[in-house]
Amino acid sequence: MTAEYELTNTESTNYQKPDQAAFSFEIGKADENEVQIVTVDGKVYGDAPFDLEVSGQKGTGAVIYSVPEDNGVLELPDNHGSDVKIIGAGSVMVTAQIAGDEKCNGTTVTRKITIGKAAAPQIIWPTASSVEAGSSLSASVLAGGSTEYGSFTWKDPAQLAEAGTHSYEVEFTPNAGAALNYEIQPMIGVVELTATMPASDNRNHNTADRDSSSDRDASSAAIRKDPIEGRISSDRGIITGAANSTANDGYSHWIQDAYGWWLRFADNSYLKGRSGISYAWEHVNGSWWAFDENGYTKTGWLRDETFGGWFYIDPKRGMQTGWVLIDGVWYYFHPVSDGRKGIMYAGQKTPDGYYVDENGAWDGKEK
Repeated sequence: MTAEYELTNTESTNYQKPDQAAFSFEIGKADENEVQIVTVDGKVYGDAPFDLEVSGQKGTGAVIYSVPEDNGVLELPDNHGSDVKIIGAGSVMVTAQIAGDEKCNGTTVTRKITIGKAAAPQIIWPTASSVEAGSSLSASVLAGGSTEYGSFTWKDPAQLAEAGTHSYEVEFTPNAGAALNYEIQPMIGVVELTATMPASDNRNHNTADRDSSSDRDASSAAIRKDPIEGRISSDRGIITGAANSTANDGYSHWIQDAYGWWLRFADNSYLKGRSGISYAWEHVNGSWWAFDENGYTKTGWLRDETFGGWFYIDPKRGMQTGWVLIDGVWYYFHPVSDGRKGIMYAGQKTPDGYYVDENGAWDGKEK
C-alpha cells in the first residue's frame, strides 16, 4: 500500500518559514512464512473421517487442500479439508494452497501424512464339505470364512481323511489388500471334516460282462479305473492311496526317496518329463504337479517354455493360482483352466485391478 504525508513547519526567530513538503512510501504485504499443515498422528485404516487444518496463518485467505489422484490413502470429498476419508494404509503428500488477501501474500505448503495399518481382524475359519473316508483332504471343499481378507487351503491336501469327524490343519493366506491395510500374517487353524464310509458296491461281481473300467464315487465325482494310473476322478485327477505304500491296490502312490517325491502309478510305472524339452504335468488329488525327466516333482519357481511362462509349485499344495505371497512379495497366477492356468502375470494389471511389474511383483499400490 502507498502512504502520503505532508510536513508543515512554522517560522522561528532565526529562520524563515520553510516551504511545505510532501512525500510517500510503499508498505508491502506480509509473507505467510509461518503457516503449516497441522500434523495428523495416530490415524489407522478404518478410522472415522477427519478434518485437515493449518496453523500459523496471518491472513484470512482461503485454504485449498489437495492430494495426488489414485493415492490409495486419503480421499478428499471437497477441497476444504473437511471429512477426509481414509481409504488405505500408507503415506501421502497433502498440499495446502493459501490464497493471498489485502494484507498477506499467498503461499503453498505440503506435509506427508501417514496412515497406519489397522489391527488384524478376527479370522473366521471356513467349513469343510464331507468326503468319503480314504479320500485326500483336497476332495473336501472349504467354504465360507473370512474370504474378504484372504484364502484358505488345506495344509496337507494329500492327507487322507479318516472315517468320522476329525480336525485337520488349514492355512490362511492374506490377500494383497488385507496385507496392505492390516497387521495380518499367514496363519494355521483347524477345521472339522466328516468322512463317511464308502457305500457298498451292490453290483453283481459274478456277472461276466461287468464294467471294470469305471464306477461312481458315492459322494459326487465320477471315478474311473485306469489300468496305468489307477483311480481317476473327473474333478480331482489321479486319486492316490497311502503315501510310500508299495501295495498293489489299484491306486497310484506318492513315493519319497533320497532325491525327492515321485508318483508310482498303479501299474508300477512312473511319470517323467522329456529331457531338455518340457515337464510332464499331472493332476493329482486336486492339484497340478510338474515332473522332470527323472520323474521327480519340481517345486518352487519353474519356467515351462511349452506354455511360455513362469509357474510356482508349492511343496505341499502343488501349482499355485491367484494371489500368492512368496518371500514377502505378492504375485498373481492365472486361475482359469483355459490352457494358461498357473502362469504368472507380469507387466500388466490383474483381473482384480492391481498392477504387477515385469518381474511379476505387485507394486504395492492400491487399484
